[in-house]
Amino acid sequence: MGITKSQILPHYNLIKNEYLDGKRLFEEITYTDSFGRAFITLNDGCYLYGDGQYEIVYGESFIISDEQLENVMKNVQETAKELIEKIDIELEKYVAPVPKKSMTMKERIDKAKTKCSEKKPQETELKNDKLSNNKIKGENE
Repeated sequence: MGITKSQILPHYNLIKNEYLDGKRLFEEITYTDSFGRAFITLNDGCYLYGDGQYEIVYGESFIISDEQLENVMKNVQETAKELIEKIDIELEKYVAPVPKKSMTMKERIDKAKTKCSEKKPQETELKNDKLSNNKIKGENE
């Protein structure tokens, strides 16, 4: 008919277990005919849309090629995952580092208290040293 470039096997869900001349339709006939070409199987309710340049399958479908049956969606998902991972790696090169979260008022107060409590012992030690130095000087005089 020339409507599509693809070789379509419709109603796959209804005929996948059928026999023709005593042979299993897919495993013994279609699979062996698939060397060097591909058949697209469509379950009921699925369809292929083409715009003359591209063809897109809508719904669950399989590709039979070189005696192998492959789930189209599984292939699409695996390929999409690989592409997304590559894109993420590239984007990480260009994304600015995330700034640190700013402190809340409570965190600022706690930090200031910690600094103050750390300084008091040091100041006290210095005062004690000055006092003891004065005492020593006073005693020596």
